[in-house]
Amino acid sequence: MDKKWRNLLLVLALLAVALLAAYFLFFQNDTFGQGVLQIGSFWQAESINPANLTPDKIQLINEDAISRVQVKLASFRQAVPDTDAGRALSRLADVHMAVADVILANKALSEKVSQADSIPAEQLCGNIAVFEQVNSLTRSLAEKTKAKNESARQFISDYANAGLISASYAQESGVAALVSDETGLDAAVQSSDEGLQELKDSCGGVQ
Repeated sequence: MDKKWRNLLLVLALLAVALLAAYFLFFQNDTFGQGVLQIGSFWQAESINPANLTPDKIQLINEDAISRVQVKLASFRQAVPDTDAGRALSRLADVHMAVADVILANKALSEKVSQADSIPAEQLCGNIAVFEQVNSLTRSLAEKTKAKNESARQFISDYANAGLISASYAQESGVAALVSDETGLDAAVQSSDEGLQELKDSCGGVQ
């Protein structure tokens, strides 16, 4: 085979590799994009925007709606293929599952705070268990919020620095919008700890 034909075959081989890589890149990104839309549809079906969750909006959310989202997310994770795109989608579903956990934790705390606020002053010492639950739920909400944020940040970090195919996942996923403000979380826990201890002290040092 002369040099001319060898060069032509080399060019054709390189072209085939480039076309295959381009197809694979498009297929993976398209698969990921479709998965992102599907995850978004789980929330949309319940009229919930996971990227815009103020305390007031959270209180309007029905717990059954969150349960339905959780079930769909769990099924989605089981169904995604074992590919780069599939593994990225599985991790993205985990972040959204953490968002659902934060919503439920927020609602549970709000309900318990309302119960605590309704207790008459003369009955506080007989209801210390309620305030202990408020304290526990305050800590739980802070921990779950931080865990959710860390999961989202780790997703962004991992995929923003990944290879060519995965590099767009961090932006396309919209996961950055799921990172919520942590300001005041530690202060809320500390205030709850101190308030509970003050109540116990005033009630004769109840432990």
